Amino acid sequence: MTSKEEHQPTPSSISQEELASPSELNVTMDDFDRPCTLSLPKSQKKDIVQIRNTDVSCCACALVTAKAIVDQHPQWKSFRDGRKIQKDQALQLHRDAQVPLGPCGYNELTQFSQVPSLSDYQILLMNVDRAFSITSFGSPTTPDKQLVLLHEKGHYDVITSLPEWDFTPQKIIIYSEVLNIVLNRPDQFFENKEIQSIVIQALRHRDLQGLAQAAVVSPQFYDLCQTSGLFNVEPTLRTWYQ
Repeated sequence: MTSKEEHQPTPSSISQEELASPSELNVTMDDFDRPCTLSLPKSQKKDIVQIRNTDVSCCACALVTAKAIVDQHPQWKSFRDGRKIQKDQALQLHRDAQVPLGPCGYNELTQFSQVPSLSDYQILLMNVDRAFSITSFGSPTTPDKQLVLLHEKGHYDVITSLPEWDFTPQKIIIYSEVLNIVLNRPDQFFENKEIQSIVIQALRHRDLQGLAQAAVVSPQFYDLCQTSGLFNVEPTLRTWYQ
């Protein structure tokens, strides 16, 4: 495979300001209905708190439950078990965010992230229906203030431990930023849509060999990996590339 010296990528053309926020994606509720291409590993189900209610408030229920767990709320077990306090707090969150009761997607999560009670937290959404792609909303004041939700077939649950998923918060943000740019500005990085599709799948599955091969054929994509910090959080990606 070509070394990076022989590859001679173009000078950096992607600024930090251009690393788009996931909430700026043009994503609709249709994206939540795509067929699931992966199954949830059984070893990771122990890190999930299931939201038992099946009504349209499951997203807010998941958020208040995740917050109770992070905050070590005195009644966090009642939140976890789906007792009345969970539903009451979820309805209050809907009122505070001015989000009508109903199916929640990216726009609603953005509104939830902006209410005062969640302004110090970051919401991380792992979407099973989109090949476990991850999107972030808001910014945490400290690394431990992250509310991690799992979305599958219209329902939300809570992920309690990201390290078990071998996907650190820093990696989540960088992968999300790179994926957003590739989705929104494909013509800048690839000569044809086939290559773009391969890279999107490689990003969603963290296929380092596929990403390295894309960096070889596209100097602009190499530049994006360098500028975004993807090479830094995935040191083996450079090894694959070389």
